[in-house]
Amino acid sequence: MKLVVAILLAAATARAGSVKGTVLFEGEPPENPTPKRDADPKCGKDRPDEAVVVTKGKLRDVVVRIKNGTIKAPAAPPAAPVVIDQKDCMYAPRVVAIVAGQRVFVHNSDNTFHNVHGVLMGKDVFNKPQGPGAANVSVDLAAA
Repeated sequence: MKLVVAILLAAATARAGSVKGTVLFEGEPPENPTPKRDADPKCGKDRPDEAVVVTKGKLRDVVVRIKNGTIKAPAAPPAAPVVIDQKDCMYAPRVVAIVAGQRVFVHNSDNTFHNVHGVLMGKDVFNKPQGPGAANVSVDLAAA
């Protein structure tokens, strides 16, 4: 298996630019395991994990990071928060890029209790309980 990244750089103005492209996957993608959800009957049916999803050679759920030092002045984080939903005991969206300083909310659409837990480079960053129907968990990544 091999990842091929095809990125098209748009012409940058003096203040902004954009990156567009497609990440191609060459070879046979690995089989996704099926996590057991029988511990909580409210989690829905067992179905394959979506760790690696390849459709017609294109890899889904990819984040491309620009190497440090290529941006002269960091932009302000977006005002709109990132919202991650727990539905059928899975996170949606599965992959999301978050800008340093951007707010993150975790919503629980399930009718069961969840533990919202984040780890960064082996370090626990947050670990918060969230019951069914509870308010969104606000995650502060500034301390990470």
